[in-house]
Amino acid sequence: MRYGLLAIMVIACVCVLTAMSMARDTTVNSHTSEAAAMSTKGYFESMIKRTLDEAYLPYTQNMVNQILGTAAVETDFFSVLHQVNGPALGYFQCEPATRKDIIDNYLKYNPRLRKRIEDAFGSLEVSDEFFTINIPLQIIFCYLHYNRYGAWGRDIYGYAAAWKRIYNTYKGKGTVEDFIVKYHRYVEA
Repeated sequence: MRYGLLAIMVIACVCVLTAMSMARDTTVNSHTSEAAAMSTKGYFESMIKRTLDEAYLPYTQNMVNQILGTAAVETDFFSVLHQVNGPALGYFQCEPATRKDIIDNYLKYNPRLRKRIEDAFGSLEVSDEFFTINIPLQIIFCYLHYNRYGAWGRDIYGYAAAWKRIYNTYKGKGTVEDFIVKYHRYVEA
């Protein structure tokens, strides 16, 4: 099982780098750039679904869209791995304290859920460095962050409101408007 996860991670890293370079190539015309952005979105949408399927986690298209929107607003759609001047990590900018809280105060009381995830992906208690390069684990924690509160939107406005209330919180600098703009730019492109 561990070698399978390692292979998925290596392939994912190569595909991410390829997709990002395609989507951000400024030497091509706008039609080609739009097509590259679409392929990047399609790739990550597929990765989210495969990851959730592998852990037997139930999801809807709205949940996938909200996870994609989170990556769009948090990291300009998979462009940043570590928050500048802050602790947040990965494409969904999950802070180590948030990961610990999800493990200690959510999964501790949902042992079957934790077992399903760990059977698919190994231990959830990993180093920050490993978390930063493990895209499936980042997807899982983004999913758990929302799912813990049942905070899934049904449209772009619902995704944005849930992101601000649960993910970014009132303490965060992001706004609902930021989410909507970046969702249109990266997810609906």
